[in-house]
Amino acid sequence: MNYGAGVVVDRAGLVLTNLHVVSNAHSVTITTFGGAPISAKVLDTDADLDLALLSANLSSPLSVAADLGSSAALGVGDEVLAVGSPRKMFFSVSRGMVSFPDRLLEGVEYVQTDLPINEGNSGGPLVDRQGRVVGIVSFILRDSQGLSFALPIDRAVTRFATYLAHPGHGQATKAGAAKAGVAEVSGTAKAAGELPAREPPGGSRKRSAP
Repeated sequence: MNYGAGVVVDRAGLVLTNLHVVSNAHSVTITTFGGAPISAKVLDTDADLDLALLSANLSSPLSVAADLGSSAALGVGDEVLAVGSPRKMFFSVSRGMVSFPDRLLEGVEYVQTDLPINEGNSGGPLVDRQGRVVGIVSFILRDSQGLSFALPIDRAVTRFATYLAHPGHGQATKAGAAKAGVAEVSGTAKAAGELPAREPPGGSRKRSAP
């Protein structure tokens, strides 16, 4: 079974995650904090951005969704948090800072951080000091430490704008970021990569977040 994390972007059950978390999965399940597993389907994907938008099979709206911010306000040294399922330790929080807010890799700008990212963090939120989601944890660089990257949430919202008429509606705070608007995402078949590890430009390879 492949597993990772996701961001609940709408109480109707829309969840953002990395495509590599759910690719090749025969079925997908999401679990919110304190909730029971819920089946979900892949609504749309973007291979270039390594994104997937899931739709949960709900009988009623979720109680909360993430509060979405903007990566445009991030600066070097800003504190950020990552929420995910590192090594299946679901809803774990790690803390770090922004190393470079708009690092261009393979034609896409990412938020570079020094966050400790592990297998299972893929698709989870990058959160600012106010508890707003500013990115989607995406990958780390192979054979390196403290080089982790998140896709700006602005790019994800723009890509899936037709589905996200009113994204957010969350009431997340810094202390409650691990509980509000975060989901564990798992699939019954292992995907191509869990936390992609990539090589750096100009020689080394790059690796995705597990």
